[in-house]
Amino acid sequence: MNDRASSEYAQKTANRPIKVTAAGQVIASGQSGVVSHVTLLAGSDAATLTLYDGTDNTGTPIAFLAAAAESVDRAVYPSGVRYSNGVYAEITGTGPTGLVVATHES
Repeated sequence: MNDRASSEYAQKTANRPIKVTAAGQVIASGQSGVVSHVTLLAGSDAATLTLYDGTDNTGTPIAFLAAAAESVDRAVYPSGVRYSNGVYAEITGTGPTGLVVATHES
């Protein structure tokens, strides 16, 4: 693949943030890929965000963030965190919001 073709492929498969607000949310199901960024915005109390490799919270934990009330926690993974069975996000707290950036391979 030449540089131009590589650039076009990267644009077509660009990472897009996925908003997480539900107590448990499937980000990707039955897919493999890489998580590159995770952000947690806590609401009126402390919050946590745990990502699991899979479609529920019985999969292997692959990322964990915690933030005090009305604060932010971020994680950037330059090499990415690989998952093979999808991504499940579990968020706790009152009014938190999470953002997950992932690239799906299949």
